[in-house]
This record gives sequence, C-alpha cells and structure tokens, in this order.
Amino acid sequence: MSSENNSTAYGDEEGDFYYEQIYRTQSFGRMNHYHRTYEIYYLLSGQRSYFVDDRAYHIAAGDLIFINKQIVHKSSDLGRPEHERIVINFSDAFLGTDHPLYDQMLFGVFEHNDLIRLDPSERLHVQNLLGRMTSEISEHTSGYKTYLRLLLTELLLFAARRMERNKTAEHESASPV
Repeated sequence: MSSENNSTAYGDEEGDFYYEQIYRTQSFGRMNHYHRTYEIYYLLSGQRSYFVDDRAYHIAAGDLIFINKQIVHKSSDLGRPEHERIVINFSDAFLGTDHPLYDQMLFGVFEHNDLIRLDPSERLHVQNLLGRMTSEISEHTSGYKTYLRLLLTELLLFAARRMERNKTAEHESASPV
C-alpha cells in the first residue's frame, strides 16, 4: 500500500507560497525543522502529535496550528499513522507588508504559535476556504495568485477573530463576579 495518496502540492516560483494536501496511510514523522515562512497546519483526519517551539500538542481532525517564521516544529504519529493534512507556507512578500490587515493578521495569529480547535461549523468554513484554494491551484486560471492571497487573508482574519474571542472569553471567566 502506498504511504501517500491523493496528494496536491503547489509552490510558486519565488518560494513565497506553498500549499500541500496529502493523505498518508503509513507511519510518517518529520524531523525538527523551521522555515523562513509562516506555516498553517490543518488536520483533516486522523490524529498527530505536534511539537512547536517548547510545546507539544495532541491534535485531531479539525485542528489548526499557526507556526511563526523561524520556529522549530515537527509532527509525528500518535496512534494509528493514517492521517490527512493541509500545510500552507507563505512569506511576508506573498501576503504583502502593505496589506491593511497585515499586523492584526500576522502578529495576532502567529505571535504565540497557537492551536485552534474548531467546532463543526468552523470546520466547514475553513474546509470551504481550503477547498477553494485547492481549486485555484489546480485550475491556474487568470488571477489565481490574487485569489489565493484573498483566501489566505480570509483564513487569517477568521483565525485572528477566533483567537480574540478566545482571549476575551478567558479574561471574562477569570474575572470575579
């Protein structure tokens, strides 16, 4: 049996954007590594152990992890090795430092290398965005890079808002009544 099925991968010529969706059926572990780019890791199915900087996470289907540039990370098997995931790497240049939401999206989302556990409706929303990215990559129609930037912006804005809601809820629950 093949260890990789249904793989979709794309990287631009400049090395500023990379997208890969892969389904694995056999054991797969990645050595500690880091990138000059930001990374978004979304687990579609299965379970993984994920190490980021000085933290370890047990992740399951529907979890999103945001890894800042130059941060050591790796994933490894946790239980059955079968899993499907999407990884997106992108540089500041791909998003554009002059983007009106640049600071909010990047610093708010990647500052703490956070994990977001999505509820079912959020999973549908994120999977819809990622599915549209996959379509754009496979079709390469006119303006596809611009649309990839737009979809990435929407994903980052969703994550920034979600993280802000989590911080507000934690603060309110910690406040005396």
